[in-house]
Amino acid sequence: MREKPKAYRSPLWKHLEEIRKWRRDQETWEAIAERLRIAYGIEISFQSVQSFFKRAIDPDHRRPLGFEPVAVASAPSQKIAVDPLPVEEAVDPFSVEVRSDPIDPFAKSRRKYQQENPNE
Repeated sequence: MREKPKAYRSPLWKHLEEIRKWRRDQETWEAIAERLRIAYGIEISFQSVQSFFKRAIDPDHRRPLGFEPVAVASAPSQKIAVDPLPVEEAVDPFSVEVRSDPIDPFAKSRRKYQQENPNE
């Protein structure tokens, strides 16, 4: 029986991006485990591949320094070009005109009350 590797010494770390690609291609865990066995000689059960992958992609799982996800660590920041609104279409929320006759939310109730008690 082989010994379980120590934490973060799994041979699957080297193949994480490949496993991610295979999952995106909708490969089953069994097929991925078989590919790893054929291509790299890694004898591993599909459950172990699945649990490794689950831990490896978990953003809340604490990793040692240098074990950041490759996609995050090596992805250059991309700036998205956004066309600004034309000047005539831009709306400043603070330049909205204030009505000189604000709507009274109690006007209906006030009229009703005044009609019932005209002396007050």
